[in-house]
Amino acid sequence: MNNPIWTPSIKRAFSTQMAEFMRHTGVGNYHNQLNYDNLWRYSISELDKFWSQIWEFCEVIGTSGEVVVKRGRSIKEAHFFPNGRLNYAENLLRQKGSNSAIIFHGEDGSRRCWSWDDLQANVAAIQSELIAEGVGTGDHVAAIVANTPEAVAAMLATASIGAIWASCSPDFGVQGILDRFSQISPKLLFSNDGYYYNGRWHDTLHKTEKVRAALPNIKKLIILQYTGLDQTTKTNSSARTISDIIKSNTKNYPDFKQIDFNSPLFIMFSSGTTGLPKCMVHGAGGTLIQHLKEHQLHCDLKSTDRLLFFTTCGWMMWNWMLSALASKVTLVIYDGSPLYPDGNRLAEIVEREGVTHFGASAKYFDTCSKASISPQKSQKLKPLRTILSTGSPLLPETYEYIYQHWKSDICLSSIAGGTDILGCFVGGCPIAPVYSGECQKRLLGMNVSVYDEIGQPVIGLTGELICATP
Repeated sequence: MNNPIWTPSIKRAFSTQMAEFMRHTGVGNYHNQLNYDNLWRYSISELDKFWSQIWEFCEVIGTSGEVVVKRGRSIKEAHFFPNGRLNYAENLLRQKGSNSAIIFHGEDGSRRCWSWDDLQANVAAIQSELIAEGVGTGDHVAAIVANTPEAVAAMLATASIGAIWASCSPDFGVQGILDRFSQISPKLLFSNDGYYYNGRWHDTLHKTEKVRAALPNIKKLIILQYTGLDQTTKTNSSARTISDIIKSNTKNYPDFKQIDFNSPLFIMFSSGTTGLPKCMVHGAGGTLIQHLKEHQLHCDLKSTDRLLFFTTCGWMMWNWMLSALASKVTLVIYDGSPLYPDGNRLAEIVEREGVTHFGASAKYFDTCSKASISPQKSQKLKPLRTILSTGSPLLPETYEYIYQHWKSDICLSSIAGGTDILGCFVGGCPIAPVYSGECQKRLLGMNVSVYDEIGQPVIGLTGELICATP
C-alpha cells in the first residue's frame, strides 16, 4: 500500500465528533485507540442500535417511536422509524440569536449576512404567505432560483408546513424546467428575477412567465429579487415580491408541523440523458438523519464551523449543504461563476470568512490545477481543516495539487453517493489517513461492496458499487 498523503494528529483525531460518538456507543474506542472499521461493522450489523444512537447523539427534534427498522422481504421494503414524527425545518432552525446563520457572496461583489433571528423571521414571513395561498402538507412547491439566502428561506418555509420542495437552477432552459416541473404539478412557484454569471446579468422573468403559463396548477408566483430592486414590471403577472412579503411580516419565528418520518420532503431529478428526468422523492426523516450523520461524524462539522460548498440549486449538493444548519453551522454561500474574475475567487471568500470546510466539484479543482491557481501564495486559509470534492472521482494528481497549492494540513475528503440517495455511500473520515486517489472509508450505516458480473464481492478489481442491506 502507498504511504498516506495526510494523517490526522492524535490530538486532532481524538477531538473529533467521530471519536465522541465512539465514546457514546462504546464501540471503536479501545484503550485510547480509535478503530473506525469496527464502528462501521457495528453500524451495518446492529441497525436498530446504531440509528437510535445517531438520533440521540445528533439530538434530533421529534419523536422516534419504538420501532427503529421495520424490515421487509427486500431492501426496498425496509422502513426506518415507521412511527417517528418530526419536521425537517424545525431541526434546521433550532438556533436563535444574532450570530451569523448565512453569509452570502454574489459574483457582482455583493455581500449580505443574515443572523439566525433574521433567518427565522424571513422563514416565518414566507410561511405565512404560503399558508395564505392555500399551500399545505403534501403540496408541491417549485423553484427556479439562484443560490441566495432567500432561496434557503423559501425552502425552509415550504418544509415547515410539510409541503414538498423541488428546485431548478435559473440557467436551465424553459423546456428543461418544464420537463421536470410538469411531472409534479406544483401549486406555487418561486423564481429569481435574474442572476449574475461570468460578469453579466441574466434576466429570468421571461422564462419564468413561460413556465408559469404551461403549469396551470400554479396559483401564485413569488419573485426573489436578486439585486433587491423590484423588476416585476417586466412581467404581466400578479406576482408578489419577496421584499414585500418580508416587509409585511409580523412574526419573529415560524411554526412547525411535524409529519411522519418517511413523508416526502424533496423531489430531486435525474439528468434526463435517457428520456425525461426521473423524479426521486426523498423523505424528511431519512434526509435529515443521514445528513446529520454525514456532517457531524464524517465531516466533523461543529457549531463553531463555517461551510462553503460551491453548488447551484439544481444539484443535490445544495440540499446537502443546507442540512448543515441542523448542526448550527454558519453557511457561506456563493452564487455565480467560481472563476470570475479569476480562479482565486472562492479561495478569497474562504479566507475572508474564516471557512473551516470548503467543497466543490472535482472538475472545479481539476480546472484550478490546469490554470495553475495556487491559493496558498496569497491566502493563509488558517481555519480551513477540510476540503470536500464530489461529482466525479478526484484524480491522484489533483490530490497532489490540493495539498501542494491549497493547504498541506487538511482532511481531503472525496465523497461519492448520488441524487438517488441524496447522500453518500463513501467519503470522509476525520480520524483516518488520506490516500491519493482514494475515498477514505465506507460511510457508517452503508453496507457498501463492489460486486463482479456474477454477483460476488471483489477487491482490487473493477465492478459495480452496491449497498447490500437497508
